[in-house]
Amino acid sequence: VERAVGHSRLLVSKRRHEQELEDLVEQRAQKLRYLAYHDTVTGLPNRTFFEEHLAKQLSGRSNVAVLFVSVDRFEGLRAALGHSFSDRILKEVGERLRDVLPQGSVTAKYESDEYALLVQPVSDKDSGEMAAVIERVFESFNEPIVLDDYEIQISISIGISRSAADGTDAPVLIKNAGAALSHAKKQGGNNHPFYTSGIQKSALKTLTLENELRHALERCELELHYQPKIDVNTSRIVGMEALARWNHRELGLISPAEF
Repeated sequence: VERAVGHSRLLVSKRRHEQELEDLVEQRAQKLRYLAYHDTVTGLPNRTFFEEHLAKQLSGRSNVAVLFVSVDRFEGLRAALGHSFSDRILKEVGERLRDVLPQGSVTAKYESDEYALLVQPVSDKDSGEMAAVIERVFESFNEPIVLDDYEIQISISIGISRSAADGTDAPVLIKNAGAALSHAKKQGGNNHPFYTSGIQKSALKTLTLENELRHALERCELELHYQPKIDVNTSRIVGMEALARWNHRELGLISPAEF
């Protein structure tokens, strides 16, 4: 009898140990799944989650809008306040974005200081619906972010693409929203352009010029043009301005306003 009781206790202990091991394995698996689909700084869904979710919504023929949101001049904030403090700012920004979006939307931390928002359903006929969402997002940053003894007033830029106008392929919508965001930043920030083909052409032209400019010196394509400075009282030349001009071998003269 004692042997049977001891054996029974051993089996119970073994089962308990096996259950504890299974629970531990499951907990670790859940943690790994969470880390795979969430940002560690903000706790929001991450880039992987957003891209997979967007593709799933588009496969179901949902009409959606993708908004890329970025904090203006964030690198200056990070340089002044440090990584730990700026991470708290990012967390607060994510919470404000999440709180003002319509039910069913997704707020994700995409990369660095950029957030990706998925808003649905969006009517391709009612522009007022999208305008109301954008207005709420901007209004959420009217009040400064208060952390410890600091008040930080920030502004944001938004780039927008829509499946109704810009395609039903997830990578294309993401690329177009990113191009619109870059355009917003080039315009000084604190605005929200919708993607257009003109934005893409402008971005491609800028990229091409940047790449070509790297070779301009070695090809001796940069020139100096001298412009006289004239005293209007005496009509005499009193100096010169030396002006850089890029004489591209294929595109001809390119103004400094462009390069």
